[in-house]
Amino acid sequence: MKKKSIIYFLIPIAALVIFVPFYWNYSTHYEEVMANREAAIQKAKNDELAEQDRLRQKAVQDALDAQAKRQQQKKEREALEAERRQELEDAMAARDKAQSESRTLAEKVDRLKNDVKAVEDEITKIQADESTQRLQEGFVQQSVEKAQANVKNLTQVLEKIAAADQAAEAAREAAAKKS
Repeated sequence: MKKKSIIYFLIPIAALVIFVPFYWNYSTHYEEVMANREAAIQKAKNDELAEQDRLRQKAVQDALDAQAKRQQQKKEREALEAERRQELEDAMAARDKAQSESRTLAEKVDRLKNDVKAVEDEITKIQADESTQRLQEGFVQQSVEKAQANVKNLTQVLEKIAAADQAAEAAREAAAKKS
């Protein structure tokens, strides 16, 4: 039995002797391993935080770039819209000016047509008056010619009467001389 009790005693001691270097190795390096493990975990966390921060910074920069691009596009659209609006206003002003000039010219044309019609009416009146005056002139000329012919005839009659009066006076004087 002693043999058995020695076995019971030696096996645990041998196991302890075998276990002690492992434990000693583990115990001395445990803090270092734990520190390394803790450092690795902390490094992983820091790396993850750094990566998240880098991604966040990239996302912020991308958002700022996109915002700047949208603002630039908005400015370009507003400039284009302002240019189109100005062109439209200029076109409308030109159209209004053209319409105004057209109305003014149409009124001027109407006024000139009325003036032309009035002048044509006056010309027609003057031509009618001229033809009337020519007829009257022809009538007056005929009347003058007839009057001149009458004057000539009357002058001849008066001359005949005067010659007859002289002949009668000469005959009276001759008869008075004779008597």
